[in-house]
Amino acid sequence: MVFAVFIGKVQDYDKWQPTLVEDAPIIKDNFGGRSVQVFRGSEDPNRLIVIMEFEDMEKAKELLKSDFLKERFQAGGIIGIPEIYFANKMDITF
Repeated sequence: MVFAVFIGKVQDYDKWQPTLVEDAPIIKDNFGGRSVQVFRGSEDPNRLIVIMEFEDMEKAKELLKSDFLKERFQAGGIIGIPEIYFANKMDITF
């Protein structure tokens, strides 16, 4: 499994959040999405970190290249282009 980490800003969280809920089944069925976590900035609640888990890197990259994602960024009021990182989960215990 691979994680895509999106760091960006939305115009209005309350407008953006329903678009993510609507898109979740499409991301799951068409792009191998498995889960999503959303973190809001404590200083600026419209600044977000979104972590999506995918079945594999290829599926995650398909989503990132898709017209679907570009359209949904626009519909959700994403400001600019979010920073996007890929990561693998490491098991560390303390």
